[in-house]
Amino acid sequence: MSNESESPVLASVIEPAAVVPAVAEEVLDERVCQFLVARGRLKETDLVRGRRLHEEDTTGSSLLSLLTRLGLVSERDMAEAMSELMDIALLPPKEFPETPPPNVQLSVRFLKQVHVCPIAETDEEITLLIANPADAYPLEAVKLATGRKVQVRLALRSEIDDLIERYYGQGRSAMGTIVENLSDESGAARTTSSICATWRPRRR
Repeated sequence: MSNESESPVLASVIEPAAVVPAVAEEVLDERVCQFLVARGRLKETDLVRGRRLHEEDTTGSSLLSLLTRLGLVSERDMAEAMSELMDIALLPPKEFPETPPPNVQLSVRFLKQVHVCPIAETDEEITLLIANPADAYPLEAVKLATGRKVQVRLALRSEIDDLIERYYGQGRSAMGTIVENLSDESGAARTTSSICATWRPRRR
């Protein structure tokens, strides 16, 4: 497939795309919280409450996730803060491509679990929508599974989940289903085989 046939929307998604800087989750949590307080999007008293509850939380979720779940910060305010602080473009739903990249076959279960979704590709790169820039696991997993570099764009988690359903809700690949079933039978978790079915180079 020639790049000349790509739609303007798809081209705008691919160029430019950002690589996620290496930032520890705790560091990002603190930076985003201070940013939100400074912008009046989070009250100091709510932050104190959130930190106290986070210390008692046994689920392993991040402080930012907890603040959003408690309704102390809106999902959009959180995404906009991460976008500005990490210099990663926040992509609105109207700019999501109509169809998923044809040569990226990832387990739908994996995409739903880590809240990422492929939206564009070249022979060398895959562009993913992500909600949490501090979580390096899904990016490294896709890179390892496909053998391609990973570029990212930010989106709201709910919008990513909706896009996964739109792309794959009724049309998961047969290979992806087989891989997931085999993963269930073997009890393997978070392995390359459960992440990616296969990748076929595009025809020129």
